[in-house]
Amino acid sequence: MRDILYVLATPHFFSEGMCGRVSHAIGFVRGMTENGVSVRVVSGPDPEGFLKESKSHSSIESRLFFYFRVAWALAVAKESRAVIRWRPVLPFILFPIIFYKRKMMDVFWEINGVTGKNSRFPIVRWISSVSIWLANLTGAAVVVSESSAKGLRQAGWSRKLFVIRNGYDSTVSWPDIEAQRGTPISLVYFGAFQRYYDWNVLISVYEQARESGLVSNLMIWGFEREFNVSGIEVMGRFNIHELPKSLSGLVNPALVLHTDDSQLSYEGSPMKLYEYLSTGLPVVVSDSQREKISANFHVYWYKAGCGKSLKEAIFMVSSRYEEALQLSRGNVFLAESLGSWGVVTREFAELVNN
Repeated sequence: MRDILYVLATPHFFSEGMCGRVSHAIGFVRGMTENGVSVRVVSGPDPEGFLKESKSHSSIESRLFFYFRVAWALAVAKESRAVIRWRPVLPFILFPIIFYKRKMMDVFWEINGVTGKNSRFPIVRWISSVSIWLANLTGAAVVVSESSAKGLRQAGWSRKLFVIRNGYDSTVSWPDIEAQRGTPISLVYFGAFQRYYDWNVLISVYEQARESGLVSNLMIWGFEREFNVSGIEVMGRFNIHELPKSLSGLVNPALVLHTDDSQLSYEGSPMKLYEYLSTGLPVVVSDSQREKISANFHVYWYKAGCGKSLKEAIFMVSSRYEEALQLSRGNVFLAESLGSWGVVTREFAELVNN
């Protein structure tokens, strides 16, 4: 079994609880471990309870000189390969260490979006650009989608790129829902409150659909926020292993993934995409995610940013829920074969093991 160092160099990476970046880190560690790679993690405080599959983790408790402590951890590391989650400041600080260890360690920068490249401040854009240039000098890149890879190439990346799209936790047991004829659907969202999601469009369409008798309620898990709209229930943070029990109590549940039509939506890979598909429930999805899943999955697409298109997709699910549920059950087996973390990390793990 080969060893790899996984550097999560954000001081508060775990302290805010479960979210997309934490789910990604957990999944990456789990997938690499399943494929015979031993992962040691360096991170900020509070990783306990999240990284059970890791070989070990070094927790940097103090935020004082945090990044220089990360540099020291990298300098003394014995692993021959390291995956470093990119932050704009890191290539500036780590460049001397990586240059010194260039014959002893292969570096892969995990870049899930180029922070600062579209900033209105020239100095921020310059720092981001130089950071990517330095990272490009020192290692390969790991990204979450082909669109993200294209965006990184446009930002000046010229070295090797590996696409490891977000997978899902295959240990979660989702409920077997029975359709209830003639009953409105329960619309469901679980995940963080993301700025590149069309919340205004979703809420507006939900109100129209509820008035038309297509939807009974909108259940939201993952954050605290007041919408002050009848029938919307915000449940706050959740445990993914306890969520199936909550879903089993809903009538005709259907999931919604309402990413907007921004560049970030096209380049990113939402953590919940394959989690949604693995539930076997009907899924209404913005077409900004179309390139990230196989055409063999049965989902209800709508045009990103278009309320009319979203309402039509909801109508399709609500008016034929029994059929929608039956067709969506086939997604479970496809998700397992294409989207589990063991599958999506397999090619990268083979590289590490060779």
